[in-house]
Amino acid sequence: MLHDRPKLFRIRRCSNVNISNIKLVDSPNWTLFLDEVETANIEGIEIDTDITAQYDIIVKNTSITNKIIIWLLKTLKIPLFPLNTDGIDIVGCHVNINNVKIRNYDDVIVPKPLQSGGDFCKVDHITYYDDIRQQYITPKNCTYDINVNNVTA
Repeated sequence: MLHDRPKLFRIRRCSNVNISNIKLVDSPNWTLFLDEVETANIEGIEIDTDITAQYDIIVKNTSITNKIIIWLLKTLKIPLFPLNTDGIDIVGCHVNINNVKIRNYDDVIVPKPLQSGGDFCKVDHITYYDDIRQQYITPKNCTYDINVNNVTA
């Protein structure tokens, strides 16, 4: 059930992408997924994943016994893992991320290289909130040329 949850915002096989000044709220899975993207600018966005909304997503498709257990966990504010609510996942190259605020319950930014090669990810002015458990930047599959500046936790 958890692995079937959709990504909130996915852009696939595009180039020259600009995303700015939006707020993405309560993603059921990865929040912003740039999939096979060449040249992208992400600026001034806010990602906010509320843990109680995650419980509500799971409760919709579960038995009454599980609903009681989930209600108890929610009341005690105990996270239900795996939430897998990554902030920004990138399979691409030449990506600039500036002035973003992220509160979620998994990886904040996950850059991954294109199969065809060509990396570069610049991350500047990031604020993230470490409410429960997070990785900050998690490069995957030998990503290189990642520049990170001005991080506030």
